[in-house]
Amino acid sequence: MLSKKLKFKLFNTGVILMFILPIFPSKIQPSIIVIFSILVLLSIFREKIKFDKKFFLINSGVYLLMILSLIYTENIDYGLKKLLTMLPLIIFPIIFSFAPSPFIKHIVIKKYNYMYLYVIAIFILNISFFLYHYPHYRLDTVKHYPILISIAQDSYSIHAIYLSIYISIAIIFSFFLLKKEKKRIKTFILYFIDLILLGFLLILMKKGPVLGLGIVFTMFVLFQNKKQLWYFYFFSLTFLAVIIYNTPKLKIKFEELSNIETIKNGNLTSTNIRYSIYRYAKETISKSPIIGYGIGDYRDELIKVYKANSPSLYKEEYNSHNQYLSFIISIGFIGLIAFITMLGYNFICAIKFKNQLLILIIIFYCFVMSFENVLERQLGVIMFSFFINFFSFIKREE
Repeated sequence: MLSKKLKFKLFNTGVILMFILPIFPSKIQPSIIVIFSILVLLSIFREKIKFDKKFFLINSGVYLLMILSLIYTENIDYGLKKLLTMLPLIIFPIIFSFAPSPFIKHIVIKKYNYMYLYVIAIFILNISFFLYHYPHYRLDTVKHYPILISIAQDSYSIHAIYLSIYISIAIIFSFFLLKKEKKRIKTFILYFIDLILLGFLLILMKKGPVLGLGIVFTMFVLFQNKKQLWYFYFFSLTFLAVIIYNTPKLKIKFEELSNIETIKNGNLTSTNIRYSIYRYAKETISKSPIIGYGIGDYRDELIKVYKANSPSLYKEEYNSHNQYLSFIISIGFIGLIAFITMLGYNFICAIKFKNQLLILIIIFYCFVMSFENVLERQLGVIMFSFFINFFSFIKREE
């Protein structure tokens, strides 16, 4: 029989592996989730456990509806593929529905250690990527960085949007680490890491995560409501605005927001592409708004509309670039309600238990998902589901 001490070490090891998950190649990440699940099961073996049915049903509801949609979808192979990719949406609710209460005090104490590990992991990841490409491209590394990390890193290749999300979450964690930290050396190191990560975030040039991080930073300052922090806030915004204004590529990216048109009438910018996609997604939804087309057919149905209206969108076979629209197309407004219920439940719990970190994480993801299908790629869905379920679980049990 495993001792309490050993069981906690197993659980702790599993959580550590999840917080440093981004440093593993994408092909290995599913195996890390399996290891995490096994370690959790071993840690609760022969313990008095309770299964939180409400927590499980709400947090996995949208995934259960996607499984149900296989009944009326035609492209079963694609549907099963997407269900496999989005499996974390049900795995983590199951795991954290079995509350390992004997360890919760230890987990709460170590919460900041986990966050430190994540911040350091993301810092090392970005520095490693940059140094890997720098000998070949020198000063052009900055110019081509978003493309290089996407196509020239073998099993470590990652789309710029997901690396931007990783960076943003690391900076959000650092808000709370800086708030707690009393040692000057560690404070200086955290500020240094934040500055480097912010630099990488700007190099990646993804407006959604940058704007989302700005909203979250504003919320954090409002929560603390300290004069000194307000001074830092306005200085940071001014500094960031100056950098964006004086960097031509960044300036053009953000100027797109002031002149939004369809790609038929305007330039082929990322903003105009999204605006056009949303219009065609709305047309797709109108034909089956209640239950959608099923997890296997939703992409095909959207592409059919592209084919009839926009050759450029049809050629690239764009997804909906909006997680909420994607859920409506695949499992209808019923699915959207299930997803919003999950977000709302965790958000209300976060407010009830004064869980500021979870509040900000949910706000950030809600904003970014307005422009990206974050949950339909392994790199997005794993960390989203883990963070939402983990931080909701530990605060609720605490």
